[in-house]
Amino acid sequence: MRDLFNKILEIDLIRKEFIETLKLCKLIDEKKILDIPKFLVVFEAYIYAHIEKSSIDKILPLTNYFFKNTKEIYDFLEYLPTWYKIKNPNIN
Repeated sequence: MRDLFNKILEIDLIRKEFIETLKLCKLIDEKKILDIPKFLVVFEAYIYAHIEKSSIDKILPLTNYFFKNTKEIYDFLEYLPTWYKIKNPNIN
């Protein structure tokens, strides 16, 4: 059964990218430093939402680019201007 799943996964690029996105979110939570591969915009949005949900005391602004590595994410959160450091009303 696992072999069949892996064969299907090889041709289902969307599901494969989603699995990679979930893995990356877990590594971000663990504060690992690594490069971020190029994702589809929807998965970049998922990662951005995950970061925002993990940082409930910050409102993350929209940006024109996505992060190249996780160090950029950690620096972004650390040096975020103080007016973004309020409780996020979008998260209960």
